[in-house]
Amino acid sequence: MKKLFISLIILVVLSNLVFAVDVIFQSTEAELLDTSVLKTISGASTNFNGGGANVVLFKERPDTYRPLMNWNYTFASIPDGATITNVTIQIVVSTFDGNPITPEVFPINVSWDEGSEDFTAGNASWDYPKDGSPYWAGGNYSINTSFQLLVNPQEINSTGRFNFSYNLTYWQKFFDREYDGVYYGELWRGTNEEYIAGGDSSAYFRSSNYSVATDRPTLFVSYIIPRGEVTPTIVAPSPDDGDFINNANPIINISHNGTDIKYYLYFGNVLNLNETHLVLNNVDETGPGYRTYTDTLSSATYYYKAKVRNTSNNNFSSNTTIRNFTVDLINPTLATDFINDSLIFNKNLTGQFNFSDNIGIHSYNISIDGITIFNRTNIQNTIYLFNLSYNISTLSIGKHSLGVEWADGHTSNKLGGDYEVSNGLFNDYLKYDFYDSGNIKTKLKFKSIFDEWYSEKRTDRYIQILEPAIPSDTITLVEESDIPIYIVYKEGSYNDYWIIMGNHWKDYVLENEPNIQVSIERINDYKVEITISGIKNKNKLIFSSVGDLNIVTREYSFYAINMTESFDALITEGFEFSLDLTVDFGNIEFDISGITPTGTLQWNGTNFTTTLVSFDSTASSFRKTFSPIDIETKETITHNWWFNFSTFTDGFIRTNNVSQIASSINVNVCNTTFTNYTILNLSYFDEVNDAPIAITNAYQLAIFDGTFYYNQTGSFVNNITSSFCTNLNPLEITYNWDMWGLLTLSKSGYITRVLDIDKGVPIALSNNPTTNLSLFLVGTLNSSTVTYNWQTTRFQPIDGIMRIFKCNADGTQDLVESTPIISGVATANIQLLLQTYSYDVIINGVVFKDLQSYSRCHVESTTERTFFVDVDPIDIAPLIGLAGIICTLEESAINNSVTMRWTTNPEQTGYVTGCIVADRRTIRGSVNVLNNCSIESEGFTRTLAVPVVDGNTYIVKGRLEQGNNIIICDDTVILTPGQAQGGLFGVSGLMGVIFLVVSLALIYASDGEFMLAGGAIGLIVSWFLGILVFDWIVVSGIIFFFALIAITGRYTRKK
Repeated sequence: MKKLFISLIILVVLSNLVFAVDVIFQSTEAELLDTSVLKTISGASTNFNGGGANVVLFKERPDTYRPLMNWNYTFASIPDGATITNVTIQIVVSTFDGNPITPEVFPINVSWDEGSEDFTAGNASWDYPKDGSPYWAGGNYSINTSFQLLVNPQEINSTGRFNFSYNLTYWQKFFDREYDGVYYGELWRGTNEEYIAGGDSSAYFRSSNYSVATDRPTLFVSYIIPRGEVTPTIVAPSPDDGDFINNANPIINISHNGTDIKYYLYFGNVLNLNETHLVLNNVDETGPGYRTYTDTLSSATYYYKAKVRNTSNNNFSSNTTIRNFTVDLINPTLATDFINDSLIFNKNLTGQFNFSDNIGIHSYNISIDGITIFNRTNIQNTIYLFNLSYNISTLSIGKHSLGVEWADGHTSNKLGGDYEVSNGLFNDYLKYDFYDSGNIKTKLKFKSIFDEWYSEKRTDRYIQILEPAIPSDTITLVEESDIPIYIVYKEGSYNDYWIIMGNHWKDYVLENEPNIQVSIERINDYKVEITISGIKNKNKLIFSSVGDLNIVTREYSFYAINMTESFDALITEGFEFSLDLTVDFGNIEFDISGITPTGTLQWNGTNFTTTLVSFDSTASSFRKTFSPIDIETKETITHNWWFNFSTFTDGFIRTNNVSQIASSINVNVCNTTFTNYTILNLSYFDEVNDAPIAITNAYQLAIFDGTFYYNQTGSFVNNITSSFCTNLNPLEITYNWDMWGLLTLSKSGYITRVLDIDKGVPIALSNNPTTNLSLFLVGTLNSSTVTYNWQTTRFQPIDGIMRIFKCNADGTQDLVESTPIISGVATANIQLLLQTYSYDVIINGVVFKDLQSYSRCHVESTTERTFFVDVDPIDIAPLIGLAGIICTLEESAINNSVTMRWTTNPEQTGYVTGCIVADRRTIRGSVNVLNNCSIESEGFTRTLAVPVVDGNTYIVKGRLEQGNNIIICDDTVILTPGQAQGGLFGVSGLMGVIFLVVSLALIYASDGEFMLAGGAIGLIVSWFLGILVFDWIVVSGIIFFFALIAITGRYTRKK
């Protein structure tokens, strides 16, 4: 389809009766489709040069050509109600050959396609109006042959310009929108197509694609408007062009000026509105000056235009420009199989999320506990399927939130906040800072400081208004952002292209501009250029502009649970055994009433129903108990658990497979006929030089696994090492035993030793790791018999076992002997003077050590030792409890009184005594003036008055006593009574010092008896004042000392 650039020349001729107007449609106002269909002499059918600069007008012989023309009329400049007086078409014939051609023209009543410049590529042909259309035989079956449109057509007999007049009745009805059919253009043909004898005839005329505009087909239209009669106009129709509406019943409102009005409204979901879309036809207004129309609509883009008619003079307003608005009733939707409040264990969190939207999904974000785990942006599909699979093994046990957020590619029905709008110092750009994050800045690529930018806020968007300094039908905008810009393409929506930044969109729908073309070129991730062409209203551009994306969020919950099982790793013959499962939920917050969880045990390939032991919102537990089984040979048995919690587990949750060993247990001396998995290695050494020696070991041992005994009696003869083994493979199961009993070690030339291993302190044996035990003998020549006397700290003899350890240079110790203590006496053979030893004592299964005495490594030098063992335990709990009591002291309202409060001791029964202690600070230190303790009948509160003397400082503390335990309270009260000036002068001793000084002066300087008597009286007064503050001994000593100095000085002065 080619654009005709149509220039409009309006000539207004005034007369007493009418306005006469001539219109030439030539270059900017309409579109023209033009081509020719061809039938060759051989019968071939094709399209001829539909997009070329020349169009074959006629070729009557021997091939036949017929031109097709479709003006695709809009005629916005011709007002409704105008009377058409002339319609003339002018064509320019560029080539002529043969006989003259007389054309005839008929209306076409089917749709056809123009084709392209390629000779064979066009759609309209002799046989079909377009690909796949019904057969039309060169248009014969799709024209009204009784309606010849040309009036007295002239012959085409040369090159040059030719004018043809059209039938006015046809065009008048067309302009008045009364034509019954939809306009599809006209077919031209020659009157002598079938005449063969006359020879060839052909003519070419310039097409709508020709480079010289004045040589293209031109339509001249003349019409008149009655003079002096008012033509009504439409004012501010709504919705605005490009509006986005979120309800199914939008209202189209038509306002007008004038009176006696009838309304005409064209409405539909196609751009090319015609008479079939007339929804208001000659109807009255519904209110003063307006008419509304509403309908129930589905989600789509709709178009409308309107006109009004003044019934008093039958004048019509012009049609409004076709406007569009989009109804989007569909929020982006989500279909998912994710189970809300589901319980997840030992697998990934999974779910299928199917996002859909009629405009298109732009982005989604998946989060757990507010932290994004998956997201994608710029999807640009109406459907998007996301399969969630996420490892939650690092999440804590309990409830977690799964957040799903998704957005379509365009308008939310309400802005989420205010944008900050700025347009620069010279108003040459427009910038929006979004309320959440990011911005978008718009300017003309070829901008001027005289450009004017404005913005208006609406409910769901900001409108952007541009008044360019240099108007043009094509502009290029530069868009820049501080966040990535995504380009969205969707044919048929918002002029096909728009952009998205973060959670915000910006489109390029222009008000009253239904035919603009938009293209976008990316400069970088943060900058794009938008070219808009075909603009009619060049001086003021009103953009639908910028708003928020339609974002939908949904919150789900799930519980990360833990399944813990307990079981015996080894199943032995003759005993029942149980397997337990505990399921930890954390804390389920939804209602669990009516739900009974089930646990199924799959053991050795068989499913077993288990017993629900406990169940609440935090956990459930199950148990399966088996009766004793017969075990003929060792086998490995596999099991796992299956847990179901109604619909919240999506079937069953299972544990991993684990194994148990079913086997009999044997312990014996290691040999080739016994399964040799060692549990005890015995190695024998010389105690003096640590050299391996071969000895005889007679053993009487009890080996116990907590249920069964595997006692061993026998001897190892002349062995350097000896071992006991089991049939249990440590790679399959770890098994432990306790061992106690007697080991008698002997060798010629060595002292025989008997190791008595106490049952209360057994030796631990295991197949993983193996227990290693080193045993020692000391040579007869290197040993001495030592007698040990063992008593308690209360001088009572001890019965038990004494263990002797050899201390090694590396700090380790080896057990060399374990001998009984009977009535406080034990004997052992050790090496005196040269070897260091340490001891401990086992009494009734309790090991006693004293690292300051017998358990410290030392050298023995005598053959008899006495040690004392403190077997009396010290209970420090009562002391700790007493120290933890809250004890408070506070000065009471009564003068110089103190109140003490305390509580009971949680670690010891009995009364806790509270004591109030007060000390007076003196020159000689602190003097206790009060120590008063409570009795049980007084309870745990005590108030006492402190005996005080003004001018002194008293420190009051509290003390708690219970049994032998004493604790000082943390609180302290300080009393400073009588700190007035008089007290300081008198009671504090200052007056006494003055009397003392005066007395000494009298004694030293005067000779009269009265003066000496005054000095003596002053000394006495000073002494009495002093003992009010200080101890009398101190006061007496000071006065005596100074009096002695004064008397000595007096007599020395006389001499």
